[in-house]
Amino acid sequence: MRWILVLVIVASVGALLVWAFLVGRAELERERAMERPVEAPKRLSRGPDGTVRVRIDATTRERIGLKAEALSLRQVPRERKAYGQVLDPGPLLTLHGELTAAEAALAASRAEYERVKALRQGGGNVSQRSQEAAEALFLSDESHARTAARRIQVTWGMAVAALPPADREALVDRMAKGTTVFARVSLPVGENAEGPPLGAAVAAVGREEKSRADQVYEAPEVDVKLQGQAFLLRFDSAGHRLRPGGVVTAFLEFPGEPEKGVVIPRSAVVRLEGRGWVYVEAGTDEFVRRELELNRLSEDGWFAAGGFAAAERVVVVGAQMILSEELRSRIHPAVEEE
Repeated sequence: MRWILVLVIVASVGALLVWAFLVGRAELERERAMERPVEAPKRLSRGPDGTVRVRIDATTRERIGLKAEALSLRQVPRERKAYGQVLDPGPLLTLHGELTAAEAALAASRAEYERVKALRQGGGNVSQRSQEAAEALFLSDESHARTAARRIQVTWGMAVAALPPADREALVDRMAKGTTVFARVSLPVGENAEGPPLGAAVAAVGREEKSRADQVYEAPEVDVKLQGQAFLLRFDSAGHRLRPGGVVTAFLEFPGEPEKGVVIPRSAVVRLEGRGWVYVEAGTDEFVRRELELNRLSEDGWFAAGGFAAAERVVVVGAQMILSEELRSRIHPAVEEE
């Protein structure tokens, strides 16, 4: 009986060892499985034209709230780019002060000359010499006032120089407060326009929003550095966005056949490497990233005269999420070929 007991004990120990081995191996397999990298679903493929496409399945689209809209044809006035800066109001304020003083002196000397002249003609006790002196002072003050007005004309144009004194005073007061600003912009050398633009808008460097000019007219002088045909732009409601000395890019509208293209909503544009990109639907669950030149911003988006077609659908909500998926998928270099 003793040997039977020994056999039972040996068998039990063997069974326990086998069980422990199986349990340990199963645990080891689970740990190895947990340590394996999770393979992300393949997001990228290459289309027939060589462009890389990003696959976004229906579940992911719903999760990120992706939305696409069809582009529509748009016509906009023909534009030319010009470059310049917001003018310092100080010189005009100085010239206005000089002209105001000259006009006051002129008004006084004119009144004195008219008084002396009337007295002499009426037989009053006024000598010829007194009348001549009064006339000389009047003519001198008239010349000073004319010179001051011309100085305004040759630097700020007739639109400012021809203003009545009260209107000119109101203008310089607004400029001193920063509520009215002027910018002088120049077309590139070699580009000329017949007459002033129909309208204009400017964007300060580093800002996308444009400020539309209230008045546009040819500048009486060119910028010594740019040397192109110059224009003066007046802004009566953009002082908080435009500051003296600030560099601006102007978009000048000229007569002619309007340009045709599409307007892409701002929300559709993502930035990468300093450039603008838009995701366009390229088929079921697929999107292609296409570059957009960010140089013509309108009130409702970026105008594109080429590179995009009417009826194409672009992502207007969720574009940044698609870019993130694309960049994350590019960590794994394999790209499926169609």
